[in-house]
Amino acid sequence: SAPRQRNPDADRNAPWSRGEPMHIEVDEAAVNSLLLQRDAARRDKDYDTADDLMMEIKKLGVAFADDRSRTWSAVDPNQRGSMRPTDWDCPECGALCYGSKMECYRCACARPEGAGAPAMFKDPSGGRGEGR
Repeated sequence: SAPRQRNPDADRNAPWSRGEPMHIEVDEAAVNSLLLQRDAARRDKDYDTADDLMMEIKKLGVAFADDRSRTWSAVDPNQRGSMRPTDWDCPECGALCYGSKMECYRCACARPEGAGAPAMFKDPSGGRGEGR
């Protein structure tokens, strides 16, 4: 018999579930609601809205949402900060912004020079490469 084809929508329609650590308090209903809204935005190829929703999800205390396994994990509020080396904190409103964004999603403040430089512009030691 022919190999079974994977249905790419099957995983996207599965419910989201929370992974470890479970001891951290998070509004799970709000997180799951925002994750479903983000799923819809991604389905509609509205990636700016999906990114904005992910920022809202992170503000609720989510460290990571794995789209393949449909699981998310909370982070201790005392451990928050940039989740990736390229992310940056807005100097005007304090929002955590993706490194790929040139301005803050919340207040439209421009990304400060050198803050959250995209990885392709960083040298291996973590600083800005010469002549870039």
